[in-house]
Amino acid sequence: MTVPVSHTVYANHFHGTRVLVTGGAGFIGSHLAHALVQLGSTVVILDDLSGGCRENMAAIGAVEFIEGSLLDRPALA
Repeated sequence: MTVPVSHTVYANHFHGTRVLVTGGAGFIGSHLAHALVQLGSTVVILDDLSGGCRENMAAIGAVEFIEGSLLDRPALA
């Protein structure tokens, strides 16, 4: 998966940040997570896999994946 990310627009705004992407196993969320990784963010994906799949995250790179819902307090902890 190749996502064109303009480093000139975002400069280093995301470099070194830790970002939570909810729904990161879905189509849009996985592309967002990939772009954030390219910009130097540490990405955590929270997804209950009800609309997405692990395969969508395969090409993202190094991310932390938590299987759960925003409604699941233990998953959020």
